[in-house]
Amino acid sequence: MNIEDLKALFEETQNLPQSKLITEEEIEAEILAYREGILFEL
Repeated sequence: MNIEDLKALFEETQNLPQSKLITEEEIEAEILAYREGILFEL
């Protein structure tokens, strides 16, 4: 795999629909939980 293949893979995976479904609120909640030592899955 060369650098161009890697860039193409990153672009493809970053454009997947599920990567856009998480909200800012969910991100914030996960960060806060991590800081408090609480682990959970969204």
